[in-house]
Amino acid sequence: MNTKQKYIRWLIGPIIIIASMLLSMFAHSNQNFAIWYGNHVYPIFPVTIGRLIGLVPFSVFEVVLILGVLCIVCIIVISLANLCTSRGRARLWHVIKKYWATAVCGIINAVAIIILVFVLGAGINYNREPYAYHVGITVQESSRYELIQLYMILVEQAEILAPKIETDVNGHFVLNRDGMYDTARQAMVELNDLHGELGSYFPRAKGLIFSRLLLSNLNIGGFSRRGRWRRIIMQICLTSRFLLSLRMSLRM
Repeated sequence: MNTKQKYIRWLIGPIIIIASMLLSMFAHSNQNFAIWYGNHVYPIFPVTIGRLIGLVPFSVFEVVLILGVLCIVCIIVISLANLCTSRGRARLWHVIKKYWATAVCGIINAVAIIILVFVLGAGINYNREPYAYHVGITVQESSRYELIQLYMILVEQAEILAPKIETDVNGHFVLNRDGMYDTARQAMVELNDLHGELGSYFPRAKGLIFSRLLLSNLNIGGFSRRGRWRRIIMQICLTSRFLLSLRMSLRM
C-alpha cells in the first residue's frame, strides 16, 4: 500500500464522523430538512435494509454486539497467554508493531460507520415534529392534581386488567410469546392506517436473547431518547404500584 492510499484510509473515518455531525447539526437547526428527510429519504431504509434483515429470525444488532464482545475477550485471552512466555511476548510485540495502525484505523472506521448509521437511521428523525402532532395530542404542562388523577386512572385500569394477566405460582407476570411479534407488527400497521406518518413497511418484531441486559441495564432501545423520560415513567409506575397497594390494604 502506497503513502496516498494510507492517507485515504486514515481520512475515511474522520470524514464520515464530521459529515455525520454536520448533517445532525443541520437537521437540529432546520426542522424542515428533518421533515423532508423523514418523508422522502428515510423510508428507503425500512423497505430495503429492514426487509432484508427481517428475513432472519434474530436481532442482527444483538448478534453483532455479542460477536464484538467475544472477539475482544478472545484478543485479551490470547494476549495474556502470550505474555506468559518469552517467545509469546516477542510474537505479541511483533504483531503489535506490524498491525497496530491497521487495528486503530479499523476501530475508527467502525465507530464512524456506527455514528453514520445512527444519524441516518434515527438521529435526523429526532429533530422532526413529534408524532403527537399527527395524532392531534397537545402537550402541555400538568398540575399536581392532574397527575394524581392520572395515577388513580392507572390504578383503576390495573385493577380491571389484573384478572386477565397470566401469572405463575409466585404471582409474577408470564409472557406468552405465541404470535406476540406478529401482533406487534400488526399493531404498527393498524396505527399507521389510523394516523399515518409511520412509514410504508414494518419489519417483523424480534425478541432479544439478553433483553434484560440490553434494555434494562444498558438502556439500548429505540424509544429512550432521553433518560428523564425513563425516570418519569418509572416514577409513574412506582407511584401507581404504591397507590394500588394502599387501596388494597384499605379494603382489607
